[in-house]
Order: sequence, then C-alpha cells, then structure tokens
Amino acid sequence: MKRLDIRTFFSSSTKNISTNIETEPSETTEPIENPENNDGNNSLCLNKSKNENSNPVIDLGSLDHDIQNEILNIVSNSTIKVITNEIRKCGKYSLMCDEARSFKEEQLSLCVRYCNGFEICERFIKFIDCSQSRDAESLKNIIINELKQLEIADIPIVAQTYDGASVMSGAVGGLQTKIREKYPTAVYFHCAAHKLALVVTDTCKNIRSSVTFFNLLESL
Repeated sequence: MKRLDIRTFFSSSTKNISTNIETEPSETTEPIENPENNDGNNSLCLNKSKNENSNPVIDLGSLDHDIQNEILNIVSNSTIKVITNEIRKCGKYSLMCDEARSFKEEQLSLCVRYCNGFEICERFIKFIDCSQSRDAESLKNIIINELKQLEIADIPIVAQTYDGASVMSGAVGGLQTKIREKYPTAVYFHCAAHKLALVVTDTCKNIRSSVTFFNLLESL
C-alpha cells in the first residue's frame, strides 16, 4: 500500500499568516514577496525542524484539538481511499467483523482482506457504533450501508469471517446468512483467532499451571 506523508498536509498554509485562531492578524506583518515561491509556514518549520536522522519533527501537541482532529480525518480518509482503490483493482475481497465494547458504546470493527498483486493485504477500515441494535438484520444493514459509503458495495465478497456467536454464525438467521443473501459467494469461516482463544480458555480451566502462568502475565 502507498505510504502517506503527513508533510503533505502541512505545506498548504501561507507564510506570515498567524496560525493562532484566537489572535487578530498583526498590522505590522510584512507583505509576501514572490508569493508564487511561497512554501507556507508549516513547510518552513518542517525544513528547519529535523532530528539527527534528517526526519521532520512535528509537534502536534502545540496545535488546537480541532486542527489535530481535522488532520487525523484527512489522513484517515486518504488511507481509506487508497484501500478502496486497491480493492477495486483486485475486483473481490473478504469481510472481517467483530463486536467490542468501548466504555458505554458497543462497536463493530470492520476489516477487509484482499490481494494487491501477489501480496495479501488485511486492512482495518473503522469502528462503527452498533449500540442501538445488535441483531443480525441490524448488523447487516450497518455493514451494507458502510460498504455503500466506501463505494465498494458493488464489488463481490468472496468470504466472510466472524466469531462463533449465533447472531454472527447462525445458519438460519445469522449475519453470515443475511450477507450471503446479497453476496452468494461470501463463504463463512469461523475466525481462527477466536477458535484459538476458546482453546486457550478451556486449557486454562483444566491445567493448574497454565492458570498460574496467565495470572502472572496479567499481574505484570
């Protein structure tokens, strides 16, 4: 996947323009000479602020929170655009989802797996709020709507993988069955990582030394 250089997002602001939104423009600001050769305040700072390895040092902590969030959104959208372009080029992909709780919000993680040339790529897309309803039909609608927003809903899904919960893996009314109604080629696989977690859990219940070992790890 193409590498994204954050320096790109710091090269657009103009020199001699205040970056402090709470400060009024100074009347003593000198006029810009040769504006066509103006690289911007941030580019100038990046050129002067380099470490021993000649890599630019960017202090995001000095920026306003709204500016930080805007930069992160730009980077996120650019990254997702690269991923979706690679999926379109491949012509097919697999879907990976899992539910997790974050504080009081139930979230659905959306990931994709596809081939980029001869390279197998697994990419995280985003977390989606699914607190309102977590039944199979609601989860299907959430996923389909997200795929439409990403503009990859018309690309065939050849596989799907979730945990073994009935709402996800159910052969009659589970999420995997409802996804196959729209994508018949989307074969369901029980997530190998969840299988391994179940094996480890059962092992710990029957082997006393393994219980002590994992308790020790959690206490570190």
